[in-house]
Amino acid sequence: MTKKLTRSVVGLGAVVALVATLGACSSPGGDGGEGGVTDLTFTWWGDAKRADITNEALAIFNKEHPDIKVTGTFSDWNSYWQKRATEAAGGGLPDVIQMDLSYIREYGQRGVLLDLSPYLDKGIDMSGFNPTLLPSGQIGDATYGVPTSTTDPAFFYNPAVLEATGVELPQADQSWADFKKFIEDVTAAGGGSYYGADDYTGSFKLFTMYLLQNGKKAFTDDGELGFTKDDMAAWWHSVDELRAEKAFFPPERATEVQPNSPFQSGEVAAGFAWSNFLASYTESTKQEQLDVLPIPFDDPSDSGMYTNAAMLMSAAKTTKHPEAVATFIDFWVNSPEVSKLFGTTRGMPATESAAAGTEFNAIDTQVQQYQESIADLITPAGAPPAIGFGSLETEFINLNSAINYGTVSVEDAVDQWFAKAGATQQ
Repeated sequence: MTKKLTRSVVGLGAVVALVATLGACSSPGGDGGEGGVTDLTFTWWGDAKRADITNEALAIFNKEHPDIKVTGTFSDWNSYWQKRATEAAGGGLPDVIQMDLSYIREYGQRGVLLDLSPYLDKGIDMSGFNPTLLPSGQIGDATYGVPTSTTDPAFFYNPAVLEATGVELPQADQSWADFKKFIEDVTAAGGGSYYGADDYTGSFKLFTMYLLQNGKKAFTDDGELGFTKDDMAAWWHSVDELRAEKAFFPPERATEVQPNSPFQSGEVAAGFAWSNFLASYTESTKQEQLDVLPIPFDDPSDSGMYTNAAMLMSAAKTTKHPEAVATFIDFWVNSPEVSKLFGTTRGMPATESAAAGTEFNAIDTQVQQYQESIADLITPAGAPPAIGFGSLETEFINLNSAINYGTVSVEDAVDQWFAKAGATQQ
């Protein structure tokens, strides 16, 4: 989560304008090499360790499919999107692209991604796929990305803080009023050493779930904002009393503990995150086990929680070998051998067959059990975020921080965010 919030956004449209005059780059994927072998190119982001694992998986695919040869390249997050923007502008995207939710609408609406809909269940086996997840890769009737892994929203609770303050773990079906009372109780008992939570209204993802609880969507199917200034103001104003009481983790202290989150400091009882962060949060808080509960809700039929695609697989519209691409994507999302190599480092596997090959440790099992416990609360994933979502999310966090420092009012913060949104989507 923290990593996503600091990612820079590379505007595809701006790069298109800059390099369009350079002409088309070499087409991805050859026409078939010696012996009728089809060559595909694949790119992903990550570090050297992720590259080693990915190359092992590619070797397995190439061995199982001697008629297809996949060659891979990788780079760090920021460089990755800079390169993709340049390639897309010249028509030379790799055949298969590891995709992120923050960018899929931008690339999909620019017309540079292949619609994978014709290949679902006709090349890409969807029989064991999580059905609530597919909309995250769809724009209108087109499917531009197939999720490889999943993660679910959660609040983590630190048992050491609860023991020190004498406050009991909340119930799994707590309301927002219950949660606010919990925060007040922990902070009051903490005596300046422990706090109930940081200001959770600084999470845009949690805001999207609050909107769903209230019958609205953050983004419409065509990529427009699905909420108003009043909705955002109501969300930020919902914790005015907690701010006035100084019940939240102090913003000055939050700055001091960066790049860790307030929860990772070990001084906070509850923190919002995605379930795949359980391992790193357990380690950073030096606990044997953290408690994991759903987000608060007032109506279990409208929890607002949705399964998030940790990453997706997309294909270039210019690929000459869509059937081979579908074969490769099917392997990547369904193969037990691939899942065994990656474990849960990409999130929980999105398909039953991949999950069957995953070797779970104790924390993985805890995440799996949590996901099973909230299955009835999960709603389908919404449409992909608006173009420029990465920068809008960062602006949301920064403005919330300014509210907590008292340098901007809620109303002014809302106006500034909507002005940014208007400029980003032009």
